Amino acid sequence: MKGILQIFLNLYFGFVFVKGCQLSGYESGVCVTSKSYLQDISFCQDYLYTNICIPLERVVWPTYTTEARDVYIKDVFIKQIEQRLIQEINNGVGVILLYNNQCYNAYKKFLCQWNFPPCDIKEDKTLPICMTQCTSYYNACKSDSTSCELSYQQISPGLDSTC
Repeated sequence: MKGILQIFLNLYFGFVFVKGCQLSGYESGVCVTSKSYLQDISFCQDYLYTNICIPLERVVWPTYTTEARDVYIKDVFIKQIEQRLIQEINNGVGVILLYNNQCYNAYKKFLCQWNFPPCDIKEDKTLPICMTQCTSYYNACKSDSTSCELSYQQISPGLDSTC
């Protein structure tokens, strides 16, 4: 009876007893090849690793899907870019995005890779993102890349300084 209950809870909640890859710091995802989910990922598809962690579909949260996560990332990206451009136009901050596509693209790539992190399919385990992705973003946007080490290194999936 205990085995049946555990199977039911795993199917219903999807993460109670099963470890998976991490999204937003929780073991709430499943590791897949990115090519198999490109139809669900339109905004981030050009910036994904070969194997990525995507939301595990669950009965409890039917709207927490790969497509919904991609749309959310796009919305966050657009809002942050709009806010920055308004500040730049109004001379509130230094001009970076208005004339710098490298900054824009590096930010999008880092945001997508952070939210669809690389993973090991055999172990269904999230892997760290290459530190160079974070430093490229900060350098392209003319910011101090110390934040990569101080902030993102402390948060799962973390950053890998060997690649």
